[in-house]
Amino acid sequence: MLFNKFAFKGREPEGDFSELALQVAQCAWGLPLALKVLGSFLHKRSEAEWKSELKRLKEIPHDDVIGKLKLSIDALSDLDKQILLDIACFFKAKRREPVTRKLLAFGFKPEIGVPVLIQRSLLSISDDDRFQMHDLVQETSWYMVRHGHPREKFSRLWVPDDICDVMSKKSGTEQLRE
Repeated sequence: MLFNKFAFKGREPEGDFSELALQVAQCAWGLPLALKVLGSFLHKRSEAEWKSELKRLKEIPHDDVIGKLKLSIDALSDLDKQILLDIACFFKAKRREPVTRKLLAFGFKPEIGVPVLIQRSLLSISDDDRFQMHDLVQETSWYMVRHGHPREKFSRLWVPDDICDVMSKKSGTEQLRE
């Protein structure tokens, strides 16, 4: 099963984890990306953490893929989450080396964060050394940037209409990334 490949690194689940794995996989309703992301997220977690995550998954509507992916992104450290959001907004399909330099200049630790994102199946590196991510991970990241803090102004602008609006109204913030 695809979920077990990521949650247990291909081994069979033992004890109570067998039933928990089945329940979590059902919450992902067979969507390969969700199975990979959830499996990677739960890898090496305790039984209590599995049960807690399962409870949260069951509270999300069955067809809310973004909500399920958002859980995995929310569980990242703040720095790793910021790296993911920056790559989703600005650097998807860009070469790893220059992007890594930019992330370092922003004060991030991509040498730690990028492997975490890859391990969680939120990011991958192409054969020609470019950052890649599933379109649903990118859309979830965009959603989080635009709707995650409705009372705050955007921290990232990548949509041309939004850029023009902010520039014409001079409504940018100190947190705005270029």
